Amino acid sequence: MRTMVSIWAVLFVFGCVIVGIRARNGRRDASGCEYLASRDLPQAFHLGDGDWSPIVPEAPSISGKYTRRPYQRNCRICASDMLTVPEIKANGANPVALNVPAGPLNAGAVVDIYRNKKIVAKNVPVLAVLCGVKDCSYVVAGIQDADIPAVTEGDAALVLLIRRLP
Repeated sequence: MRTMVSIWAVLFVFGCVIVGIRARNGRRDASGCEYLASRDLPQAFHLGDGDWSPIVPEAPSISGKYTRRPYQRNCRICASDMLTVPEIKANGANPVALNVPAGPLNAGAVVDIYRNKKIVAKNVPVLAVLCGVKDCSYVVAGIQDADIPAVTEGDAALVLLIRRLP
């Protein structure tokens, strides 16, 4: 019995040490981050050249990367926190990839979706845009359950009317 208690005590202490080391290493000193957000940036935002500015002159570009979390204007951004593919959080909606050119759309925008000149979904949040080498040809929208058939079924092309940009 005493041996079993000793083993569990050692495992408990070892686990606490690992958790403590990971927590300490997980914290980032914001003064060491290389960029500043030029405007408010929501989560899964596809960064362009005007969305950030370097603090360190020789810092490489982060354009084309996605934000892991939201950033407020003038908040420091660390290159290690950027993603190469967006992390999509649906927040209770259904993420649906729409094959429409993103244009000025990005995560955080709100759109109305039309098909055959009729509105099929209102106030739809844009969760992310998916970009290739040349352009962003898919918009991931958060569609409510009732609107999914109207958005996904049919031959006519979808048209997105922008209500609000991020």
